[in-house]
Amino acid sequence: MEYWLNGTSMVARIAPGENAVAECFNWAESRWITHDGLGLEIRFTGEWDLIDEARAMEILGAAAAS
Repeated sequence: MEYWLNGTSMVARIAPGENAVAECFNWAESRWITHDGLGLEIRFTGEWDLIDEARAMEILGAAAAS
């Protein structure tokens, strides 16, 4: 799984080899939501940074604790 960060709090994940489907973590609902077509935008717009899974979990954990 690839994890991506937009800014300081928007976290998305994309399955390896998947070009179009991404899941973004929805803070209000505390769950992952699928977005068709977002994977390409995340990978190619330059607005998202690839991060490792440990960093993604750290961000999600810190947000859940606040």
